[in-house]
Order: sequence, then C-alpha cells, then structure tokens
Amino acid sequence: MDLMRGVPLHVALSGWAKHWVSLNGMFNLSPSSYQLSRPVESLENFLSHDWATSRWLKLLSLLIIFNSKPAAVATFLVSISVGLVAIFLQLPQESWVWLTLPGHITWLLVFCFWQRLRSFVTQPTMVFMDKICIAQHDDNLKERGILGLAAFVRSSNKLTILWSPRYFTRLWCSFEIATFLRDASRSGPKLKPIEIMPVKMAFLLVILAIHAHAQSLGFRFLSYMASQAQSSRGLWVFLLAVITLEALLAQPFILYIGIDLMKEVEELPRQLKAFSIRSAQCFCCSNGHLNPETKQALPCDRLLVYQTLREWFGNEEDPSVDYLDTFDTLVQKRLFGKVMRSVTSGWYISYSLTMMFVASMPYFTLCMLETAHGPDSLEGELWIWLVRQFLKAAKYPALNVLTFCTYMAMFKLGAVLMRRWSQLVSTVLLVPLTLALLLVWFVPVEMSFSFTGGLLPLAAVLCEALLAGLLWYLTFPSAEPCEAKDVKMHHVGSVGSIPALDAYDAFSI
Repeated sequence: MDLMRGVPLHVALSGWAKHWVSLNGMFNLSPSSYQLSRPVESLENFLSHDWATSRWLKLLSLLIIFNSKPAAVATFLVSISVGLVAIFLQLPQESWVWLTLPGHITWLLVFCFWQRLRSFVTQPTMVFMDKICIAQHDDNLKERGILGLAAFVRSSNKLTILWSPRYFTRLWCSFEIATFLRDASRSGPKLKPIEIMPVKMAFLLVILAIHAHAQSLGFRFLSYMASQAQSSRGLWVFLLAVITLEALLAQPFILYIGIDLMKEVEELPRQLKAFSIRSAQCFCCSNGHLNPETKQALPCDRLLVYQTLREWFGNEEDPSVDYLDTFDTLVQKRLFGKVMRSVTSGWYISYSLTMMFVASMPYFTLCMLETAHGPDSLEGELWIWLVRQFLKAAKYPALNVLTFCTYMAMFKLGAVLMRRWSQLVSTVLLVPLTLALLLVWFVPVEMSFSFTGGLLPLAAVLCEALLAGLLWYLTFPSAEPCEAKDVKMHHVGSVGSIPALDAYDAFSI
C-alpha cells in the first residue's frame, strides 16, 4: 500500500469539518477514514493542528486561508456584473437598493463552499491531514506512516499551522515541527513557507466580516429610507437605535473576543522561547497507556517519537550532546523568528484586508449606477463630480480598514488594561471609547458628501486613509530579527551530517 497519501481539501472540510472531531484521541477511527485519502506525488499544504481545539475554529481558519480570496474575487465580479446588467436594463432608482444583495450572497456562498465548487471544474487542492492520511486503525501502518512523515513534509509546498495555545504543548505537533525543521536543514538554509493562523483570529475575522456586511446592508437601506422619508426625525431616531444596539451587543462581544486573542498571541513568543519536547503531552501517556474505553494497553507514542528524534538529531561523535536539547534549541532559535515574522505581518495583511475590503464591494454596483445615471444638473464642472463619484466608491473600503485597525488597537489596549482589571471590566471600559472613535471616523466623511459640489470629500477620504495607515503602522510593527546562536545538527546513518544553522537562518524568510 502506498503510504504517500493526501486528501482533497473539500473532503477534509466536508460535513462542516466533521473529520476534525476526535473523541478519545484516535481510537474511534475506522479504516473508512483512511480510504478518504489517495496516493499522491505532491501536496499543497501540510496541515498541522492539535486535536483538542474546536473543529469550528479550525473550519473558520481553513475557510479564511483557502476561500477568502476567491470569495473576494467572486464578489467583485458579481457586483460589477450586476451593475452592468442594471445599467443595460435601465432599472429604476427605486430598485437600486436591492442590487447590493447579490454581492453579499455571493461572498457567503463562495466563502463557505469554494473548495467543493472548485472540485467540479479543476483538480482539487491536495493536503495532508494526519487523521486521514496516516492509518490510525492499524499499528503497523501507523508506525510506517509516522516514520515516513518527513516524506509528507518534503512533498508539501507549505506548512500551515492552525495555532491555539495548546499547539506547542502537544507531542505530535512538536514532532511535525521536528520533521519540518529536519527536512529544511537537509534541503538548504531556507525554510519552506510557514503559514500560521491563530484559530481565534480566524473566528474574530469572520465576526468582523459579518459585522461589516451587516453594516453595509444597513447603511444602504438607511440611505434608501432617507431618500423616501418626508421627515428626517424618524430616520434619526432609527439611526440612534442602531448605534445603541451596536454599542450594547456587537462591540462588547467583538472587544471581549479580541482582548482574549491578544492575550493568546502575547503568549506565543513565550511558548517558543520556553519550548521543551520533554514537557510535551500525548494522549497515551496522559491516560496511563490504557485505552479509556476498552482499558487495553496502548503503545507509547513518546518512545516512537524520541527514537525518531534520536536518529535525526543525535550526535554519534559526541554522545554528551543530547538530541532532545538540540531539537529544543532549534525550535527556540530557528523556528521562533519564522513564526513571529508570520504572526506579526503576513496573515494580518493578506487575510485581514481581504475579509474587510470585500464587505464594501457590493456598494460598487450602486456607484456604477449613479455614475451611469449622471449628475442631477450640469452646474459646476464634470470632473469634480467624477472625482466625488470615485471617492464614494473608495470611502467604505478605507473606512472598513480604519475600523479594523481601530479594533486591533483596542484589543491591544484591552490586553494592557487586563494587567489591572478583569477582561470583562476592560471590555466595558473600551466600549464607549471604541464607539466614539468609530463615529469620529464615519460622521465627518458622510457629512462631507452632504455638501453639493466641491472637493471637501477628497480631504475627508484622504484623512481617513492616512489615519488607517497610521493605525496600521502603530498596531502592526514589523517583526524584529531574533537573536540566535549556531545550532549544529547531526544525523545518524547514511545521510551524513546536517548543515549547521547560522544566526541569519534563525529569522530568514
């Protein structure tokens, strides 16, 4: 039987990630799970995770990693297409408010089901998932799969870590990292790409995205009501009610989750610096090497892992060099810089911007219709009107990014406040400040468009963009290179010694 296997990503995500549930370790698995995988020559992603973390958090993480960008592209194309069709059909202005719905619905459908849709027209994305790709029902096949784990890593284009605070405390997660480091050291000084997604960050991004979509729809209907209302009094009462509801429900929830995320992310560098494979936990040792259901004896995974680490990192020439200490140093030095660079920049920029930008894309449909309809009067210069139309399309993407940066700054401030107060008190203290800042960002921009003619909106939108850039710079500073000493590794066997790692390797990307 070919041990080099992968699973289509849409299969791994099927049933809303039902395969990511594991009760009592790996002992409820049947051979049918292994049959979901297939022999492969290469893999796109090596998915690394711990089994105790919620399947729903992992599902959201994988949807963001693999589906968020296709969903953004699809939303943009649908929004533009709806605008072109509406212009061609010359739909009345009364129906325009409904034309943003296709964009929002497209985002939701593609975000949730892109991998399944993609599998109908092209080759599926093949990934490594330990539960499916390594036989868990047969001890002999399991041992062969574990010993051949390096082949899975070597055949994968990227290591994708679904990180939770438990990740670096689990033996198997540590072993997967060992396999990755060993393969990288044999193939050259440059590590393969690491993509690390804190699972709680994924949950927060989805909440913020849904919140932004709801706000976008709400503002569209609010604008429609304003255009139809005979009196603005009822409209302002409705607006005040929406703001109050936002302050009482949405913001406390978002802030509470975000502060908790910041606490976890702050713990990550400390975990890496203090990493010890000896302290890593595994299911068999935690249960006294007895199956909790059948009470039958379990083979010790730790012995198998340690035996493999000895072969990879042991030193025949100098037995006093402990192979476990060598591996610990690799994680503390070399992996530290790579992971921290990924956490402090990569996933924030690509996924955060994608998730926040897409909520404003359906509004492009209305901007196209207004531009095609033309100005109400030809008084003034046409180029000024065109600039104002462009600014209308640009203000909400900029506002969404500014909103995200504001929340991230509040999350970090909340983590600081928790040094004195509880998480709940810190959240309550930040709600009025967050609401005030968001109103300060939003109201002046909207008011600038209420003045007919002139380029006052240009100044407002530019200020909005500059504030977003400043907050982004202050909230997401670039990662500093970590200090590292030379770490020498040796391999027992015919492969020969593994090259030493210099200080540059410890933080190179």
